Amino acid sequence: MRVWKKLVTLMLMCACASTNAGAHEINAYLAVSQEFEKITAEKTAQGRMPRLEDKGVAALISTLSDNKRFLNPASYQQGDILALMGMCTKTNEIAMSYALFDMKSHVKKGDDQAVVVQQIRKLMGTNIMAYQHELEQLHPFVIRCMATAVPLLTEFTAKLKPEEFTEVRRSGLQQARDGILTAYYGYLQAISYQELKQSFREKSSQALAEAAIPFASMIQPAVRKQIVDMATATQKNASGEIASNLRKIIDAMSATECTGLCKL
Repeated sequence: MRVWKKLVTLMLMCACASTNAGAHEINAYLAVSQEFEKITAEKTAQGRMPRLEDKGVAALISTLSDNKRFLNPASYQQGDILALMGMCTKTNEIAMSYALFDMKSHVKKGDDQAVVVQQIRKLMGTNIMAYQHELEQLHPFVIRCMATAVPLLTEFTAKLKPEEFTEVRRSGLQQARDGILTAYYGYLQAISYQELKQSFREKSSQALAEAAIPFASMIQPAVRKQIVDMATATQKNASGEIASNLRKIIDAMSATECTGLCKL
């Protein structure tokens, strides 16, 4: 998912979004991500991805997934949105590096697009199963990071002057919104996979429930209904915390109001 890169590009088109990354330790976060990427390069050269049992990996992933340290909404202001989205992008790239590991061996160039999509989905399903211990921590952080950025993005959009709201920016925001929807839908779908650990599904469902209200605010009602339908179907085979979280998602996505980013 490249949605956050698109958002960053859109924000750079306006000088009104300054950053203060140091105040929120985002620079420290990016430094840890660079350290993790070095280990990833070493391990992929050996034909695999970093595992929690590898030296130093558990501590790095724990830091990269520390939402209490890095995702306190009260810590962020409008001027921090670029830095925040940069952090979201970095975490998503790390998570996707697990999900798409060894793609060259599984996705054939020149195949029909529909075939390629199926190949990618199959690969991602296999890799999420294989690396669920690592993704159990990373996925919830990605979800919460995006949810933290949505109110700031909404505020930024609301402050744009009519002449600043160009078709290029509008189109980019619409694509970004669609990307967020795709990500949310995919994470929600994963909750239904009984093969995944219970703890994985619980943590993901909790993050999705927490993010449901801000995400719903930028999604059109007709699309929210698609999420409601999936959550309702998944809830039939769920229990306990997962069922409770799905109920929260259903309630949030059942809202009919459409303002701000939703109206694009």
